Amino acid sequence: MKSKYAWGCLSAVVITGVGVWLLLLRSEESKYAKPVGIVVTTPNAELSKSINIYLESLASQRTPGFNNYHCANTLYGYDEKYAYSWAYCQGYTDYSKGVNGTGEGYSSPVRLVYRKPNFVIISHQMPKDGSAYGESMRKLFPSSMYKALDSSKDQSAGLIQQVETAAAQSEAN
Repeated sequence: MKSKYAWGCLSAVVITGVGVWLLLLRSEESKYAKPVGIVVTTPNAELSKSINIYLESLASQRTPGFNNYHCANTLYGYDEKYAYSWAYCQGYTDYSKGVNGTGEGYSSPVRLVYRKPNFVIISHQMPKDGSAYGESMRKLFPSSMYKALDSSKDQSAGLIQQVETAAAQSEAN
């Protein structure tokens, strides 16, 4: 009889221990955005191109260099509703002057809402700056995308080259 009671307590401890562990795991995952369906991480050239076109269209006529404004992105993944990307955009007021002739630009992770079947981008969100950056990243990106984007915070090197090539071609035309 004693052994049954001891076994029952042990089971309760194990179940409680597992329950607590699962609760902690769930609460950690709940800090991140929920994907809509499965996050696909294979390249999608059509979606990546749509992201660039959309972000370039946001440059207004008041943006310095808007006539020669270009974007490039690294698409980390997408689900049924959102694309998760790192974008670099830069406007050039006079590309021939190099850095001295640049206009506005940015490099940032971005979550974009798109519509199928043609991957038309509808809207976007970027994380907040400063001390709100980490929390806003978790609210925008599922755990797997957060970890991929956060582990490679500076995506600019390859993207800068793509943008500068596009700007040089525009300047030549």
